[in-house]
This record gives sequence, structure tokens and C-alpha cells, in this order.
Amino acid sequence: MIDSVTVRWPSGVVQQLGSVTASQLLEVVEPGPDAPVLDAEPAYTSGTTNTVSWSDESGSGAVEYRVQAALDTGFATLVGDSGWIAGLSHEFTGLSDGQLVRYRVRARDAGGIASRWSGSVGSLQDDAPPVSSLNNVVSPQQDVPFSVAYLATDTGSGVASVDLYYRVDPAPWTLFGTRTDGQPFVFTSPEGPATYELYSIATDNIGNVEAAPPMPDETVVVEPAHWVNVAPADGSGVGNNGNGRGAAWGDYDGDGLYDLFITNRPVWFLPNDDTDHLFHNLGPDLGDPDSWLFQDVTTGAMADPAYGQGVSWGDFDGDGDLDVYQANMAVAGTAPNHLWRNNGNGSFTDIAPQTGTTDPAGSGRGATWVDFDLDGDLDLYLCNDGPNYLWRNDGEDPLNPGSGCSSTSRRPTARASATTCTPWAARGSTTTTTAIPTSTSPTTTTGPTGSSGTTARIP
Repeated sequence: MIDSVTVRWPSGVVQQLGSVTASQLLEVVEPGPDAPVLDAEPAYTSGTTNTVSWSDESGSGAVEYRVQAALDTGFATLVGDSGWIAGLSHEFTGLSDGQLVRYRVRARDAGGIASRWSGSVGSLQDDAPPVSSLNNVVSPQQDVPFSVAYLATDTGSGVASVDLYYRVDPAPWTLFGTRTDGQPFVFTSPEGPATYELYSIATDNIGNVEAAPPMPDETVVVEPAHWVNVAPADGSGVGNNGNGRGAAWGDYDGDGLYDLFITNRPVWFLPNDDTDHLFHNLGPDLGDPDSWLFQDVTTGAMADPAYGQGVSWGDFDGDGDLDVYQANMAVAGTAPNHLWRNNGNGSFTDIAPQTGTTDPAGSGRGATWVDFDLDGDLDLYLCNDGPNYLWRNDGEDPLNPGSGCSSTSRRPTARASATTCTPWAARGSTTTTTAIPTSTSPTTTTGPTGSSGTTARIP
């Protein structure tokens, strides 16, 4: 016979039911307020304190709450207990760095009946800032951008960013920049050549900031750069904002100053600067000793609008002044190359047709001169998008018949029996010989007059 029932609830409340009869259906409701729900906790909490909060269960009769902090899920190792309080939050103090602290809460009503405990939430206390230091920087450095690497670690939430500070003593410390990707800084010497002191400061993911070191991590002497870009920054003159493909230096007028030939290719965004350029070196600017003057003396067909590529200077005819070979790339149709003979008076004549070096069916990339057979005159090698050519210079200057034919200008052991001039010979995938026309009239003559063109100052 059953005459009473005892109900024990997880909240600790015990209910005693009397006057129970056989086959009686009992409906038992847990007394007291509903269990509160703790707000979610971040993975890491800064410092040695933490404030937790929870839901308001006054609607179910709650008038007080109790929250506990422990180092285990069973709450056997308590590190804090609020006791019964009326609020909806509580701050725990005295927590230690590196502790994973778990929290739970319960409510009770005016009659002292308590709810069951809530589910637990946890957060790792992070009271230690990250640590960083700069890697060794070689000193001295040139006044060009150089790498400054660092090492940064954090035992808690992880490194979020690293700041680099610099100063030139006695100036104050200045923030140079911040990295969030772990990559080195590219230091650009904001004060120019000087002695720079450097240090780093790291910040972790919850805002802990490393203290500034008492001494700089690195001291670097920055010297004036050994190499300085003195071309105009706006792309004018020898700055040549024209999609350049090739460049070569040569003193074409024998004044002791090297002049510059630049090849360009057409570009859709710079329709007015798709030609080749010859810049005459005028020497130092007398009004500014730190600058140098170049004059664009390109005229006529030398301002070739084709897809210019390689260019090379060489005195192929042995007359004492430099000639220039310029290769073009074939894009749509043919793109003949040019052999510009220096006329010795500041003008040039394209004699590629007469020498058979136009290579109209090819697609030139680069060219170079050398007397590979040691016969006393320069031969020409042409790189193509396809078979290359090695043109052996065996012939006379087509503008000056009879020149260059003396056996004394040849290597005696190889050419002592030569009494007549032979044409240039091409060495490619097959051996071909191109006869030099008897006519000496130039195809195209162009060149500087000294009065035309523009002058570009190099700072």
C-alpha cells in the first residue's frame, strides 16, 4: 500500500506528497523560479577580472541569484561565489592569467526555493601582453627601402598586430606603420640618410598592449643611396613613359658624352608616345650642378612607331662614329628592322635594305654587335621570335663603295687573299647571301640638327 510520495528535484527541493491512493494519477510541478541562462562568454577575457550576466527570471518568481566560478566543469574547484544577490550580473576578481574559468548561476524565489543550476559557460583569462622584438638589421643601409623583420608571440589570445616605431635622436618616437599579416616592414627612411633607432610594440587579439622597451631594438645607419633614379618622375624625357622595350647608350657624336636610344611599342593609353627616341646628352646643367641635360633629337623615320624592341650601337663601317641597329617586333604584317648609319654630321641613314638586314618577315627581339670572326669589322647577331640570325659583315659600306675593302683591315691569316669585297652573309637556320645593291642612294635619312627637339633636365 502506498500512502505518500517523496519527490526530490535537481534544484535540491524536496516535495512530500501525502494522501496518495492506489491508481491515482499524480501531476507534480517543480517549485521555484525557472533556471536563468548565462550570457555567452568570449573565448578570452582581458585582465584578472570578469563580469558575467544572465537572464531575468523575475517573471517566474525569482528575486535573487547566485553565480559561481570554478576551474572544472563539476564546480569542485571554486574560485568565486557571489552568494545570493539581487542583480543580473556579478564581477569576479582575483582571477589568474591563463586560467580557463567556468561559470554557472541559479535563482530563488521569495520563499527561498531555488531553481536548478544553469548550463555553464567559460572564458580564458588573458592578463599577459604579447612579446615582440626586431630581427637583426644589417647596418649601414643605403637610403632605399629595406626590410625590417620581427618576432612576436603571445601565450593567450594571439598576436593581432605589430607596430614599428622609429626616431632620429633627439626627435620623439614616431609610429612608422602597423603590420597585421606577420610580414616584415619595408622601411623607407622618412628622415633620409641618418641614424635610426627602431623598436616594435605588439598588441594581442583582446587589446593587451606590449610596453615600449627601455632601449631600441635596433640602431641602423642609413647612408645616401649608391644608386638614385634621376629620370623625371613624370615620365617625360628619358623617363620615357612610353612602354619602353629597349635602351642602349652610345656616344654617337664623339663629344665624350654617352647618348641614349630608347625603343617603344604602341600603347592604347599613350597614343602620342609610341615611337623610338634618340636623346642627345648635353652634359651637366650649368645652372644646376646636380642636374644633367638630355635633348630629344629624334626626327623623321627614326621616330619609328612600330613595335620597337632591341637596340645596339656599333661602328660597323669603321669610320670612327657609332651606328645603331634597331629591331622591331612584327605584330600585324611585317615590321622591318633598321640599320642607322651615322653620317658623321649628326644625321643617320637607314641602310638596312642595302645590307639585307631588315629581316621583314621576322619578329626582332634583341641585337648585339661583336667581331666574332676577328676580321676587323663588327658582325651582327639578331634574336627573333623564331630563327635567329648571325650576320657576318663581309661587305663594303653601300654608301661609300670601295671602303672597308683593304686586306689590311681584315685578319691577314684569314683574308690575305681577298682583293674584292663580299656581301654580308646571314647565318640562320640556312645560309643565305644578300647582294648589296650598286645604288648608294639612301632609303631614308634622318637625324638631329641641333636646333630641333626638346631638352629634358634630369634632376
